[in-house]
Amino acid sequence: MAFAASAIAPITGRFTKRVLFDLVGSITTGTALAYYYWNSSHLPKMAEYKQYDQKVREELLAAHGSWAKKDGEDDE
Repeated sequence: MAFAASAIAPITGRFTKRVLFDLVGSITTGTALAYYYWNSSHLPKMAEYKQYDQKVREELLAAHGSWAKKDGEDDE
């Protein structure tokens, strides 16, 4: 079989290249978006929650004294 005489170039490895391109692109895009979400949304929100929890804990300790502590908590 002579491919040189054909008017259309042979399609060899095109499917494999496309699948690899799609996989690499999907993994790269997904990783980039996950990194962006984690650092721009999740971490600041968790810091805000921790700050609020600390504020509530301090208010409870001020209002109710040492009995408001959870079991196993030590004085700091």
